[in-house]
Amino acid sequence: NFFSGCQALVAWPSAYPRLTSAANMFNGCIVISELDLDLPVIVVISGLATGNSTLKKLRLQNTSNATNAALFVNNSTFLQSIEMDATRINTISGMPTIGLLRKVILTGLRYSVPVLAGTNVGQMTPAALDALYTSLGTAYTNAQVVTVTNNRGVDADTPSIATSKGWTVTGS
Repeated sequence: NFFSGCQALVAWPSAYPRLTSAANMFNGCIVISELDLDLPVIVVISGLATGNSTLKKLRLQNTSNATNAALFVNNSTFLQSIEMDATRINTISGMPTIGLLRKVILTGLRYSVPVLAGTNVGQMTPAALDALYTSLGTAYTNAQVVTVTNNRGVDADTPSIATSKGWTVTGS
């Protein structure tokens, strides 16, 4: 519960060299609009920035030790950008509702991507979808899926970037 309930927090250190769990980190921090975190020994990322209605950009650097990422459950639809090193992630869930999401980079991810789709029209362009596909690693098995239904760019993206790595792309 690191910085949980921090209603007025606007500045924080970007590097957490010894932190191994980010359970409910920045939970309820309603002022933060951007997080750029360096988490070199993090293993579990759970409920990060849950209940944050102003977060627009999230960048998680140096997270190659993380194996579980249950992100953004009940998070705002204002999130526009997610970037993280997902090389060792074997469970990823809780992605935000589509809202304004324009960029998702999950470097090296080998396991299914939670649905990046919804009843709202997603803002991911063909170039943004292709960047997502490029960021993915080789699928762990042929049962790995990335769902991009209802994104603006699905008519002109290149899902073969992901399928050539063993992924199934739905909604494109």
